[in-house]
Amino acid sequence: MKKRHTNIIEYVAGINSKSSRAREKDTQRGFKSSKKGIQATSAFADIASDLFQHNPDFAERVYKSLFQRGDLPQGGTVQKSNYFQRWGTGHQQEQIAKNGWPSGYEANAPKHAQMQLLLSIQNDVLEFGTNDIDDIGKELYSFAEVFDEGGGIPNIVINKNELKANNLERLDVQESMRYIILEPRKKGLSTTFYPLGESITEFDLYDDFAKGTNALEKIDNEIRKDDGWFGSDASMWLAVVPNSRGDGLEVVVMSGIKGDRFKSKMVGRMYEEGIENGIKIKPRIIEKSKAQMFESFQSYRRGQFMDGENDFWEETDTDLGFMQLDGLKTRMGKYYDKYSQKGFSPPRARLPWYGQEILDPGKFEWENVIKPFHELNKRETPKEYARLWNLEMDKTTYTHRDKIHDFFNNEFSSSPKPSVDGSIVFGDKKQLMDLSYLENNKTDKQKQMLKEEKKYATSSL
Repeated sequence: MKKRHTNIIEYVAGINSKSSRAREKDTQRGFKSSKKGIQATSAFADIASDLFQHNPDFAERVYKSLFQRGDLPQGGTVQKSNYFQRWGTGHQQEQIAKNGWPSGYEANAPKHAQMQLLLSIQNDVLEFGTNDIDDIGKELYSFAEVFDEGGGIPNIVINKNELKANNLERLDVQESMRYIILEPRKKGLSTTFYPLGESITEFDLYDDFAKGTNALEKIDNEIRKDDGWFGSDASMWLAVVPNSRGDGLEVVVMSGIKGDRFKSKMVGRMYEEGIENGIKIKPRIIEKSKAQMFESFQSYRRGQFMDGENDFWEETDTDLGFMQLDGLKTRMGKYYDKYSQKGFSPPRARLPWYGQEILDPGKFEWENVIKPFHELNKRETPKEYARLWNLEMDKTTYTHRDKIHDFFNNEFSSSPKPSVDGSIVFGDKKQLMDLSYLENNKTDKQKQMLKEEKKYATSSL
């Protein structure tokens, strides 16, 4: 490849000219090479296109270091078990491998190749010799956001340009992760647990323990034994991770010590089934394609906007004598008429958090809420329009109501109620996955929800 390029632009063009399959095959082969130089250049080839698009100047510096300095500097040895030494550069590498962009790999070989790249760059004294590994890592992987949502393995890695293209920010993604777990239940589907093949064998999950809460109970009892995996400190939890194809997300069940990536592993997946659009669906993995993933990541921001616009006194137009207050349908209709004009668009990309009920909506709110909803429901009466607005919000978004459990509105309001209690995803074992537990204990529901929310208030999922 060296003979085919003389600068970073030609190098990236050569990478992009290959099919994704061919590119992946080349990089995977390089990751597994015994030669450190090949590992480093393969690691760069895997990220060069994204890095060049995000930060061309830094990409060019790395290119020159790897291909225009003569022999590639040797980065030393990177251990493949228990990762790196406890302190110094090794410790810094470990943190990057666990929490940075390389943590999006499930296999270790690509991670080790990325570590060789970091070391090789730092050893180029002329260009990077004064830079700390942490500083190099931040620049090298600055094109992506990394999410550890629920302690799953690997981490979720998303290109910042893709977030920008969908009018999303990091906080939107973090807050919407819970919706991916709640969504099936909010839409009226049932969910259950299916263990992995290796979990079936390891925990003897046959007959009465084949799936569901029985299987979860048995796994939980086994891993908590004093002579078991990690003793009584072990637990089980739900996590959102990249799907097996690497082009979306899925909901899995993790087991072990939450927060310790070396003492936890996936034991199974969550499935959904029920009636969808009048058609009975067989059990299927709770999974999102890339397009569905970004749609789900819009959940929290959509919910924030819709929740801010649906106060009960705003359902219909109100004549106060000295002034007219527009109801929900009237307000959305005015926005629709205004932004539907040819050549006219919202003045901002999205509403800032502080301007939810003060400023006109932005492009995000227009494209993802107002336009599709109003076009579908503009012929409804104001009251029915407001009812359908609340129903849409409860089924397809993750709101503050879900987050802090608004008992008053949920129990006593005339507005449509969510079909699931948010607390079922915050605990573990029965409270986490026995989806009938809280529903069958209506009397104690609020107490249980408060208890679980307080217990898991600082948990990511």
